[in-house]
Amino acid sequence: MKKIVNNIFENHGFLVRQLSEGNLYSYPKDQEKTSFWLVIDSDDLEVLENQNNYFQACKNALESNDIDKNTSLLILAKIPENTQFKELKEQILTIEEDPYLFKKLVLFYSENELEQLNYQISSTTEEPTIFIERNVIVSENFTKYKTNPSLFCWQSLIYRIAHKIPFVRINVEQNDNLQSLFDTNYSILTYKGINEFDDLMETSLFSLSTENFEKLSPEEILQRLTIDTPADEN
Repeated sequence: MKKIVNNIFENHGFLVRQLSEGNLYSYPKDQEKTSFWLVIDSDDLEVLENQNNYFQACKNALESNDIDKNTSLLILAKIPENTQFKELKEQILTIEEDPYLFKKLVLFYSENELEQLNYQISSTTEEPTIFIERNVIVSENFTKYKTNPSLFCWQSLIYRIAHKIPFVRINVEQNDNLQSLFDTNYSILTYKGINEFDDLMETSLFSLSTENFEKLSPEEILQRLTIDTPADEN
């Protein structure tokens, strides 16, 4: 999973620094404010008691005032497929709602569905990032996910990835207007963080019925995921 996540971050312009705790990503390097992500493996989800150590590792690795207020912790959690989803959800909520030091997100997956996803990716000539961004708008994939979100399969996994890594782009045919929307979302995430985008994904996309989702064009999906710019808010 870490290889797929690393491919996504690097393809979206993040610089990576390898730490003993995990990979520390920074974006962008040429603007005043920098966004940081620490990506770690933690199969038991016992991360809150160690977050002081994770945070100090980030500060020791890079000198930046933005680390104190603009660092996210992405936890990659491999879980068995017989996991009780009610208990898993409670564990994830406890972690993600903790306000201390990091904005925290848990991306869980099973070994089997990761193998499925790697097989699907390897059967194409595409990088993981391109494969995921192309397949999240395929209606058949969304239908399988929406019919049973708790099912362990590669289709469910790509939606979990898109949900937890909010700068994953929707791969639609480019034109000037759509490129402008991409650039706006990509830029604004650096300044507003991921809380708003996470909520937007839930209310504007994942809450739709399968029937309503299938009626949306790629352009309409992208419009639903467009974050208001600071100029729009004034």
